[in-house]
Amino acid sequence: MGQDMVRQGELLADPMLGRQTGTTDVALLIDGDNVSPSLAPAILAQARSKGDLRIARAYGRAEQLRGWAVPGLRRIIDDAAPDRTDMLLAMEAVDLAVGQGLRRVVIASSDGDFAQLALFLRERGCRVVGIGTAKAPEGFRAACHMFAQLPDAQGTPLPTVTPAPKPAAAPAPGPRPIPARPVATPQPGRDALDRLVTAALAANGRALQLTALNALYQKAGHTPISATPHKSWRAYLSSRPDLYVLDPRGPAAMVRLR
Repeated sequence: MGQDMVRQGELLADPMLGRQTGTTDVALLIDGDNVSPSLAPAILAQARSKGDLRIARAYGRAEQLRGWAVPGLRRIIDDAAPDRTDMLLAMEAVDLAVGQGLRRVVIASSDGDFAQLALFLRERGCRVVGIGTAKAPEGFRAACHMFAQLPDAQGTPLPTVTPAPKPAAAPAPGPRPIPARPVATPQPGRDALDRLVTAALAANGRALQLTALNALYQKAGHTPISATPHKSWRAYLSSRPDLYVLDPRGPAAMVRLR
């Protein structure tokens, strides 16, 4: 048989994409606020050496991601809060590994906060590879199955940001477009809610204030939790005692992974 033959058990179901996910498929998730874009060729080469690079994404603020305009790499931009792109990276890593069945995830960052995410993915059978520079802390390195150290990019200039040209005079206004009817946002099922919450907790040392979940939930494109049958985060989390531990009621009440 040829080299394209797949051994029994080599494919996993991928319900999100309607296709089969091979056990050699790799997802590369880059912390664009932490890693210099001058290291992009080395990072991509390392990720491709781990298998079939199916997903490659860089997360960060718009200014930081200017240098990450690399063919084949999708940029995920969020300027709302300094740490929110880290949270989004963690949420999508959990969705890829738990929801879509990917078994190889490469995290490119020298930020020790991703140690908890790496451990969370490992506990669920995912092979985690870390890529970073010499400043990456030992905790993150040890949390990964393996860690590839890249050359220090200090002193490497970032791309020059040129000011945008002044806009030309605006043309005469035409007829007003007819506004589109709002489309109701679909509510996630129980499994999707668990993936969102566990990803958020994994990225924050396994604990988070209940009040912080609302912003994450709406950032993921959903309407407030009050519009769901659960009505409140406390009601939903209390129904999952096998996964979560809740503090008593209060403004600073926390939820933790069991």
